[in-house]
Amino acid sequence: MKSLRRIIPILCLLFVAGYFSSCSNKGIHKTLLRVEALMDSDPQAARDVLDSLARATSSWKSGIRNADENHAQPAIPHSSFLIPGFTRKGDKALYAWLSTIVDYECGIPLTTDSLARIATIYYGIPRHPDHHAAMAWYTLGCVYRETADDSNSTDAFLTAKSLFPDTVNRYYALSEQNIGLSYMNRSMTEEAIQELLHAKKLFLWLEDSVTVALLDLRLAQCYLCQDEIASAETRLNRILINPHAPDDVIRDTYMELAKLEVNNSGFYSKAHRYADRSIRYASDKEKLAATYSQKANIFQEQGQIDSAWHYYHRSLSCQPDFPSFALNYSQMASLATQVGKSDSIPYFIKQHDHFIDTLYALSNQQAIRQVVNDHRVEMEQQRLANAHRRLLWMLGLTGLLLTIIVLVIIVWSLNLSNRRKQQYISLSDQLKKAQMEEERRRIELAQMTQQNQKFQDDYREACGRIEALESMRDKNEPFSSERTDASSAKRVLCLTDYERRIRICVTQFRKSPTWALVQKYLHGSAFFLTKDERAAICHDLDVCFNDFFDILHDEGRKVISSEKKVAACYILGFTSEVTEEILGINDSTVRGKKHNMKEKLPEDLYKIIFNRKNN
Repeated sequence: MKSLRRIIPILCLLFVAGYFSSCSNKGIHKTLLRVEALMDSDPQAARDVLDSLARATSSWKSGIRNADENHAQPAIPHSSFLIPGFTRKGDKALYAWLSTIVDYECGIPLTTDSLARIATIYYGIPRHPDHHAAMAWYTLGCVYRETADDSNSTDAFLTAKSLFPDTVNRYYALSEQNIGLSYMNRSMTEEAIQELLHAKKLFLWLEDSVTVALLDLRLAQCYLCQDEIASAETRLNRILINPHAPDDVIRDTYMELAKLEVNNSGFYSKAHRYADRSIRYASDKEKLAATYSQKANIFQEQGQIDSAWHYYHRSLSCQPDFPSFALNYSQMASLATQVGKSDSIPYFIKQHDHFIDTLYALSNQQAIRQVVNDHRVEMEQQRLANAHRRLLWMLGLTGLLLTIIVLVIIVWSLNLSNRRKQQYISLSDQLKKAQMEEERRRIELAQMTQQNQKFQDDYREACGRIEALESMRDKNEPFSSERTDASSAKRVLCLTDYERRIRICVTQFRKSPTWALVQKYLHGSAFFLTKDERAAICHDLDVCFNDFFDILHDEGRKVISSEKKVAACYILGFTSEVTEEILGINDSTVRGKKHNMKEKLPEDLYKIIFNRKNN
């Protein structure tokens, strides 16, 4: 008891600490989800929330930017942030890729993949598509793209594409766009066009006109590389009528149009206008380099060497990209003798060769093709593994279902066999009861037949006595009126005997098994009688009313069997409707048979049958 009293407070403290820790983790996770919802609409606000979360969940040094001069933060290798001290690894991974992607959206240069790697290591490559895993790989691709690592960025974007659950997602489209741009950098024009067209379809569905304008520009540049001038010009004109096209896209569009006018039309004045418009849309000197180079090219085509030399120098002063550097030095080497700079030709050629070698190294297609092929092989292996796994599941499930079906069949067959045995026993018992009932009815019928025979003998004896008396009266009083009275008395006696015999038949039928069927129908328990039930009732009518049928046969020799059954039903007190249901005939047939018997039977007997009241 004492040890239990010591343990209980410790357990309570642990429970309270765990409860507050779980509440804190839930709060952190909700904040990260709020940042995820904000990063598309307001990246700067999302960045501020992440900074506040880092400061709130870390020590005074953790989570503070290196550039913050208010704190003595040491240099952090491979990261612009320290990861806050989250207890859950999932929150760390979510924070890592959110921090990286928000910096990317805000235009902050990404110099290391350390944060993105934390997220991709945590999420990995799951078997099923997962949005957070896809976003982690997309973020890693953005980092490699910022560091000009096309091979790794393409690999990361391809992996991200395979993990997005929804292909109409904006980041899925951005993955396709970035893959297309990587193909462009490596002069893989066909592959670039295919990816950029897919991305454009998605951005059209997402109604992102800004990105659509950029994609039209890249597609136009790809078509120019393939010398498809009409397709390229259509794309460029489409950008100019796009009201949402950004300035840098319009600048590059005018520059490409200037190239088209020089190389294909020879309209130098129009090319100059396009180049001047491109210069007006340039935001800084670095972006002017390509436009100055193009303007110099126009002057060179016109034969204005001094102006061309001037703009080539201006382009070099703006620090252009590698292709512009190589073009400028090549053209300046060809113009050097004309402007009196022959001694600079070796330098220009050396610089041109240097940038050409750099471009060749950067545009090496083998590395990126190897990445694409490796990714395809990996996806195919994953597909085969998933197919094999699904096949195993299907085989296991099929085996389980077959086992269940076999067990169900066995149980059903045993149950059916048991039910058949019970039915056989029940039918045997019913058959025995029916045989006993038949034997009882046969004995009762024999007794009734014997009693009826006795009544017939008594009736014949009485008739003999009456005839003897009538003969004696005829001898003593031979008057016709007395003979008539004697005949009437005889008929009354005969009809009385008929009524007695009819009552015996009615009593006999009411003791039969089919009387219960008739009662069930009469009291509404059954709405109709089946064919077998009608046959059983007719059979019992034939058996129980055999004596009555003999009377009908003696009184009216032409009375048929169906008319006799109608008479028996009326003797039992059944209405026309009940008679119709029992005998399975219609109303007109009942009326017809009743009319026929009125003509065939004596009137007094007809009245006894059809005018009597029976219970």
